[in-house]
Amino acid sequence: MPKYNISSNEVKILYQELKKETKNFTEIKPEILISNPKQVLIFRLMMGLSQNKFEVLISKQSKNIAKYETGKIRGMQFSTANKIIENIKSYIKYTDLGTVLQNFTKFKEESNGWFKSNTESEIVLKARRKGAIASLRKRRTPQEKILEEELKKANIKFYVNFPLNERIIVDFYLPARNLVIECKEIISNSRRETKEQIQKLAYQGYRIKFEFPEKKLFGLMKTKVNLQHYENEELKGPFDIVFKNIQDLTKNL
Repeated sequence: MPKYNISSNEVKILYQELKKETKNFTEIKPEILISNPKQVLIFRLMMGLSQNKFEVLISKQSKNIAKYETGKIRGMQFSTANKIIENIKSYIKYTDLGTVLQNFTKFKEESNGWFKSNTESEIVLKARRKGAIASLRKRRTPQEKILEEELKKANIKFYVNFPLNERIIVDFYLPARNLVIECKEIISNSRRETKEQIQKLAYQGYRIKFEFPEKKLFGLMKTKVNLQHYENEELKGPFDIVFKNIQDLTKNL
């Protein structure tokens, strides 16, 4: 989710316009979004959804939602507007301005953080893709295979490539401990490649914590280069602990 460049005053104006155009939110029509795509933002805030969850609801995994909201795309086709309205109109109910602004502040703070600013690095594994889990299991890394054997030796019940929901598949899930383990083995000596892989791991961690804050999250990171201080700090954001080897991880189970 890109960084917000919308003010609360603009949200107020959009809200008042939408309230008037929909006759106090009783008449929700595609023409509203065709004439002003920015109103997608008000509908989303009325429903209390993040951009990611809103996109799932309307079955449109697209960066365009953010562009509509911020005015980067100033026109919307009827087919797009109609699809959005058809998917949300049954959920729309009168929501006061205070609640809308409260949701705006909440999602603005989230979007301006690292988690939402990295939405374009599309690393979320999609469980809905047919055969995704089976495919992932065939492509397990040596690191993951070793961890699997260690967990078996310790008689710990676990699942590999487990779908926490339809959008997020995690490397290992230990239900008795309510614990998720995400693994990353970087075989490159490139500092740039290491940095990119760390960002992807951190992003996956933030996605898990955002959707499942009650779950404990361990990271297992193996690299050929030493991590910089800021890279370690980046991983500390979502992960409870990041381990450099499997032995230390298993000792903490």
